[in-house]
Amino acid sequence: MAQTVEPVYRIKDAKTAVPGDDYEVLREIPGPIAYKTQLLLDDGTLVLVHDHRYSRADGAALPDLVQLWDPATERRETLPVRWPRYVAEVVATSAHDVWVTFTPAGRAGTERRIMHYDRTTGRSRVYTAPSVPEARRDHLLEGPRAAPDGRIYFLTGSDVCVRVNCRDREDRELWSFAPGSPQRVRREATDVDSYAVSETHVAWVEPQDDFKDSSKRLSVRRHGSERVRSTDVRECHSSSLVPLVQTSDDLVLACHRLYDDRARQVARLNIYSHGLSGITDQWLAYGWTVLDPRTGRLLQILDDRIWHDRAVVMNGDRILFPGPVGPPNARNGSWTLARLLPS
Repeated sequence: MAQTVEPVYRIKDAKTAVPGDDYEVLREIPGPIAYKTQLLLDDGTLVLVHDHRYSRADGAALPDLVQLWDPATERRETLPVRWPRYVAEVVATSAHDVWVTFTPAGRAGTERRIMHYDRTTGRSRVYTAPSVPEARRDHLLEGPRAAPDGRIYFLTGSDVCVRVNCRDREDRELWSFAPGSPQRVRREATDVDSYAVSETHVAWVEPQDDFKDSSKRLSVRRHGSERVRSTDVRECHSSSLVPLVQTSDDLVLACHRLYDDRARQVARLNIYSHGLSGITDQWLAYGWTVLDPRTGRLLQILDDRIWHDRAVVMNGDRILFPGPVGPPNARNGSWTLARLLPS
């Protein structure tokens, strides 16, 4: 039986996306709002993070603000500020459940917290990542992070990995707990550099051994199963700005390659335009392009406007990207909120 060769996608193979044919413009979003957007919720609400804030009166540093912005009405809703300064991450597990990860004042490495905000009631609750006596090193790293499977995940280890090296890779472990039972902690994986969780599985890559080696090992495990499927990945460099691993329920995006939920490579993305990436259950964003993995349809949605080194804001078939006309820096001008159309 002939071996199946997975497709390789290149920027030169992409068709320029045409409004009306390839996507439907839903709304134009002002650049200052769009650039602060980190999430697009199921109901179309944008989640904004306002960082690096200072008092006009005395120049004192102010806490980050997380706001919900309705593009249709331009109404803003500000989440309760339960953190001393910086927000580490914002995720949503539904249109009504928003989670904000932060570090309490003076507790970096020893305590991390996550706030749940219920949009239906306007109430907030803060959870603390529990201590794990059986961990190899009870030092908190990234997280906690709420996931679509209803659990909260966090990493322990001795130190944060630099871009291409972890000093003590063996003691990095991934844990999870249910919000209602924070003391019932479950070990999910060991030797974890970066991870992602969907409703069906958890995927992670191991840290690199040294600065000279750019290979990593990708592993995928379905929830409720102990079977781990793994594969070696070459040319896989970490980035502090763009998620190294992203996943939908069927696919895993890691190291400019696309894998299925059994860690089998199904496509390679030879697109090195910008450090942009994102994945939903319908579309994949990479560089200046979007890809329909089911049909292989590759569209170029923009050129060299500066908005690189970030995760692409997507939800289902909707995507937010800088408009085709505007200043080089996409913090200004306008962005397009669009619905990607099927073939």
